[in-house]
Amino acid sequence: PRESDFNPDPEEKIYFLDSQMGLTSHRRRQLDILKSRFKDRLVASHDHTTPVDARGAFNRFKVGLCPEGRKFSTPAMKLTHTDRPFWSGCLGMVPVSEDSRMGGRLEALHSAGLIVRYAHGNLESLAQACEYALAMSAAERRLIYDHFNAHETVGTVVAAALAAA
Repeated sequence: PRESDFNPDPEEKIYFLDSQMGLTSHRRRQLDILKSRFKDRLVASHDHTTPVDARGAFNRFKVGLCPEGRKFSTPAMKLTHTDRPFWSGCLGMVPVSEDSRMGGRLEALHSAGLIVRYAHGNLESLAQACEYALAMSAAERRLIYDHFNAHETVGTVVAAALAAA
C-alpha cells in the first residue's frame, strides 16, 4: 500500500498494457479506434517485464486501460479478469475495464465510481470510457488511490479472506 506517492498532475495519457500472446482481431480493433481517437495520448505496450517494484513509474499516466485478461481462482478475485485494475488504482491511475463479467468484484468498484467500465466488444463505449477517465479530476483520482491502497491490496484482501475462513 502507498508504495508509490499520488501524482496530482500526471500526463493526460492512457497506458494500455496488452497481452504478450499476440493481437486478436478484437484487440486490433480496440487499438485502431484508440489510436485514431487519442493519437499520442495512447501509450500501448505488451512489455510485461517491468518488475513489480518499478511499476510506480506508471503513475505518470492518468489512465490505466485494463482489458479482459486471465482469470483468478481465489475466492476474493475469481470474478475479475485481471490484476491490472488493482495496481492501476493503487498508483492513482483511473482504471478502465471491460464489463464482460457483470456482477463480479469489478462491478462493485464501478458502482462506487472507483473504476470506469465499458461494454465488451463496443468500441464507442471503450472510447467514451477513456474520454471520461481522462476528464476525471485530481480529487476523483485521489479517492481512487486512497480506496485501492486501503482496501484492494493483496495484504488487505488476503487478511480479510483468512479472517473469514
